[in-house]
Amino acid sequence: SNQKVKLGTLNTLLFLSNSQDYQLCPLSSQNATDFSLSPVPGNIISALLRLLQHALPTFSIPGLPASITPTNYDEALNNAFCNIPATPYDRLPSCPVAISLLTIFRNLSFVPSNRKHLAYHSQLVVTLTTFVQDEHPEMSLLMHSLVTLRNISAHLDVVGRRRVEDHYLTPATNPPTNARSLDGFTPDIIARCPPDQPMSKHLILPFATEYISSVLGLLATLNEIATMELNVIVRDSLSLCLSTLEELASLPENDAVFARAPASLAVRLVAYLFLHKYGIESPFYEDPTNMPTIKRVLPYVLHDCADNTVDYEIRDSALSVLKKIVIHNAPVRDAVAASPDCIKRLIFILTTRVGRLDARDDAVAILKALLSTSAKAKETFHKYSRELVVLSAHNEYVEHHILL
Repeated sequence: SNQKVKLGTLNTLLFLSNSQDYQLCPLSSQNATDFSLSPVPGNIISALLRLLQHALPTFSIPGLPASITPTNYDEALNNAFCNIPATPYDRLPSCPVAISLLTIFRNLSFVPSNRKHLAYHSQLVVTLTTFVQDEHPEMSLLMHSLVTLRNISAHLDVVGRRRVEDHYLTPATNPPTNARSLDGFTPDIIARCPPDQPMSKHLILPFATEYISSVLGLLATLNEIATMELNVIVRDSLSLCLSTLEELASLPENDAVFARAPASLAVRLVAYLFLHKYGIESPFYEDPTNMPTIKRVLPYVLHDCADNTVDYEIRDSALSVLKKIVIHNAPVRDAVAASPDCIKRLIFILTTRVGRLDARDDAVAILKALLSTSAKAKETFHKYSRELVVLSAHNEYVEHHILL
């Protein structure tokens, strides 16, 4: 009887979560939109995780990673891309109930008002990361987990600042209820902390230690996936992985962490600047970076022979992450400049007509960062000076952004 009630509740939640605007905490009061004032969303998420544990008897919901303390906080951020959470699983089990539960999390993550509740539930982030880590994943579990993490990644800052500011400062409409104090810190102190200055770790850690641990585990896992050999990774999972990294890189709070990104990740991102849609064994394969310059300035040739074969979704995400790393991480610039065809691929992107409009701007920003400090980049760039002159005669963007 209890089992039927649970399954009925699960089916109801699955049905409701398919709604485009289903909210975990649909309260009418404006003050009640404060995520810290209502335990309802966290309780729902915890209940769904317990159902997941029940559905997979051999799967133990992983414990939270080692606590972050003021003593090891800086070291943890320095090694953010390397501290992969330990998992005892080589192949996680699967069942329809587990897939349904992860479908609910995925559906909820498409509603903007739910994303903070999901992102700030550390146990959920750790659990989804565990499914992503599985070496032989069941594709439904993997893809639902990756989509959910991608959707909530805008609220996952590695240093924990956003988590603390939300805890203290939301909402501003009810100061008596929300004006909590901890270790002498008050909301006024946080409100006066300039956005461009780091927040004290002694203020962050009492509220965000579990949150930071969960995000660090996710970041290291994404780095591991992004640097896998291409023959062992599914294209869609790679695309979601890079898209999630891109969201994390877009947060100003994460600048300091991406400034410590390993060279291995940056070099692999260069390889993603050109992935052929059909694979290099396809009869339609032609590496566009080897096309003669005159072909590259003819729109119909560029579209049919080059742009039409580029996996630009992966390219644009990789380009965005690479820009953040190269701009903030000077030590990796030589390694990036020395990677095969790096400068050549960036120059090719200057004439692209597919993908995001800002892809060319990202390529220019990376080129400028490399040329500012890397002797190897300057040497390689000089080899293409004649080609750039030819391109500039046919392409105003190249003329204004490169030659000038």
